[in-house]
Amino acid sequence: MSFIFLIGIAQALFFVVLLLSKKGKSLSDKVLIVWLLFIATHLFFAYGDAAQWALQYPHWQGLGFPLPVAEGPFFFLYVLTLTRNPSRIKPYDYLHFLPFFLVYVISWDFYSMSGAEKTHFIQEVLWADPPLATMISQVLVYVTGPAYALYVLWQLRAHRKKIRRFFSYSDDVDLNWIRNLAIGMLLIWVVVWLVFLLVDGEKGKTSHPGEALIFVAVTLFVFSIGYFGLKQGRVFTFEAVTADSNEAAEALAGEKYQKSGLKSQNQKALLEKLLDFMEEEKPYLNPQLTLRELAEKSAFSPHHLSQLINEGRGQNFFDFVNQYRVSAFQAAIAEPQNQHLTLLAVALDCGFNSKSSFNRTFKQMTGQTPSQYAQIALPKH
Repeated sequence: MSFIFLIGIAQALFFVVLLLSKKGKSLSDKVLIVWLLFIATHLFFAYGDAAQWALQYPHWQGLGFPLPVAEGPFFFLYVLTLTRNPSRIKPYDYLHFLPFFLVYVISWDFYSMSGAEKTHFIQEVLWADPPLATMISQVLVYVTGPAYALYVLWQLRAHRKKIRRFFSYSDDVDLNWIRNLAIGMLLIWVVVWLVFLLVDGEKGKTSHPGEALIFVAVTLFVFSIGYFGLKQGRVFTFEAVTADSNEAAEALAGEKYQKSGLKSQNQKALLEKLLDFMEEEKPYLNPQLTLRELAEKSAFSPHHLSQLINEGRGQNFFDFVNQYRVSAFQAAIAEPQNQHLTLLAVALDCGFNSKSSFNRTFKQMTGQTPSQYAQIALPKH
């Protein structure tokens, strides 16, 4: 089993080297570097446990036990830097690591024992009559990881709503790979709980064959976080985020657009101006169109543009732009000169940036897949 940990350590360090060589590293890249180094350290302690270093070095026992408590906060911090695009990590964000240090503090009596005392405690006391500090430590170790995974899933849900206000596309910014990792982390913790219960049922044992499955999954997790983290670009540009920072704050407070200078009597005329611009200039053909860019091209402020779309059309920015792309696709596939093109080729010409986003958006807006629509709409030969 030991080689599993060595593979995980090698992967983590390999991706650290790649990230260090990356030009223009974002704050999220830097957080990922530190996290991967921590994961490598975590796996190193797991390797030592699997190799039974404690038999030769009794003081090794328990040193790595609190490390899982920090994995959740690292995951949260990484997602935070991706979804909120902060210029720096706020001091209060580090408070998430307090439980990690707390485990070491409340376990000080154990760490101050001699090697023989540690061995006796683990073999005779830990399972038979664990002290309160040990039970608190176990709760923190076995609860914080899944709790943070669930919290990350909640954060990503809010993030998806946010990007639909600023972006006309979702690929590369929706962070679906992070969602899959969070689900994977939850599944890993399910296995951890099962192994813990099995070990607890065989008192005195400090390991179980099922632990190999845990660290196989952890090794796959390391590869995924390193690979996709290396590929991940900046989710929010500075302009896209700051353009509507006031709007975001007002929306959260339930006061969206109350302080807007856009008068209700002017909205109809301005909305017609916007719709005319969309029909004549076709900005939706740009697959990377953002709210900020459309505001600049149409001579609206981002805040007023968002208000016109939300209140005048009852849509978010993503749906507003993509309805034009869907309509353009429906018109384009009926044109004789496009009959030799694939549906995807036509979709890309209409502003969609990938097959997956095209299929997903088209079905969401029409209730049909593109191929189903084409079978009905195109003339039969």
